[in-house]
Amino acid sequence: MILLIVGNVNGQGRVGFKRDNSGNLVAVIDFPFMVFEKAPWYENSSFQVPLIFASLVIIVLTLILWPVMALIRRHYVRPLELSVQQWRVRLLVRLSCVLIIIFLSTYAVFFTMAEKDIGLLSPHGNPWLRLIQIAGWLGILGIVAALYSAWDSWRLKRWWMTRLVDTLILLAYVGVIWFTFTWNLLHWSLRY
Repeated sequence: MILLIVGNVNGQGRVGFKRDNSGNLVAVIDFPFMVFEKAPWYENSSFQVPLIFASLVIIVLTLILWPVMALIRRHYVRPLELSVQQWRVRLLVRLSCVLIIIFLSTYAVFFTMAEKDIGLLSPHGNPWLRLIQIAGWLGILGIVAALYSAWDSWRLKRWWMTRLVDTLILLAYVGVIWFTFTWNLLHWSLRY
């Protein structure tokens, strides 16, 4: 049985959908060689855009507030009481946040430049893509430090704000990783 749902699209044009053999809705258009399927919720832009936006806001705020909080602690003579290992983990989390920002911003700049110079999407641009991917992989690996930091702050029952911030940073990493691997931004191959 074919179910055909037809609706208006901002005017008099019509779009039709039918269910395929798997039960998924598929767009029916006049070109039989093109098939448009509805994206699952985890790949849908209504989920992905707020996810990456919220994740980037948390990461950018982490980087902006890092020196601000250091100055505030210095002003009130309230140093952080962390062990050497905790200092290293904290530094690793912040540095990997920097790498994530570098990764996503250079990726955006690269493809913006590629719209103007299509030659960048040839083997000529491969070294730049590899450098971008190295920054991405190093940034993504920072989730290990973020996970340890969040776990450590809950384990040691630190101040509730510290636990909240460490957990939000961990969730931001999860959001960036979800976005990155959903859209295949870090792929071993450079065939595109």
